[in-house]
Amino acid sequence: MESNTLEFWNYIAEEYQRRGDTRDNPFEYPIIAKHCLYSILEFGPAYGMLYKYLDEEIKKQYIGVEISPVMVEKSKKYNPDANVIVGDILDSGFANGSFDTVIALQLLEHFSEDDMHKALNEMRRISARRFIFSVPNRNMIPDGSHVLMFNYEKVYEMLKDWGNVTFLPCQTHHILVMQDHE
Repeated sequence: MESNTLEFWNYIAEEYQRRGDTRDNPFEYPIIAKHCLYSILEFGPAYGMLYKYLDEEIKKQYIGVEISPVMVEKSKKYNPDANVIVGDILDSGFANGSFDTVIALQLLEHFSEDDMHKALNEMRRISARRFIFSVPNRNMIPDGSHVLMFNYEKVYEMLKDWGNVTFLPCQTHHILVMQDHE
């Protein structure tokens, strides 16, 4: 099954449920949550796990965008207060600068190189102040669905012309905070 297709993401949604996997990473989410500003759009939120770590005021302005309708339904069951809708990171339909913070966690490694760049450009376009994403460290054991692997040098080279990039190391994923609109 090809990675980053609707069929793939619906399959992943069913696998998460079968394994009891909610993608709750207690190491990453609190770190990310403290860097979120005001309105938030999260691409690929799975069960909406980041949502539960956000401040109450920020939760009111949170939108999750998930390509899989199956995952959206599972998200609503697991985390009913999170506003999660069906959509696509490659063509979000949101206006320029619509959200203070745009997030994609453990998502970009499933794209081709071209689509990964399109996704980053879309995140940058719709973020008013900051975007945050995580990608797997090349030293991590891939799970079979990863198309791309990363290291600090590759990520830095990809983003060197985009402004202030802050690396927030956290276990197996690199978390980057992009502040290019302030």
